[in-house]
Amino acid sequence: MPYGLLADVIVAIHLLYIAFVVGGEACILIGAARRWRWVRQPVFRLAHLIAILVVAINATFDVACPLTEWEWALRRQAGQVVEQDI
Repeated sequence: MPYGLLADVIVAIHLLYIAFVVGGEACILIGAARRWRWVRQPVFRLAHLIAILVVAINATFDVACPLTEWEWALRRQAGQVVEQDI
């Protein structure tokens, strides 16, 4: 099983999640000034709010991100060094 490759896929998903949280906020602020309609869509705003809440709850309760935990588990399965193990 290509555990290392699966870990890399998890990293890519993690980066997309971060880009959505940070980039989404930037789009909301810029879109408000430029009157972009799509940044006011309830589905986008709710998805963005939930994404931010997940990060905030993890940080508040000092819980590791599940994506990070999955990546580390897959890297261990692949026999790779995990940051937590250093």
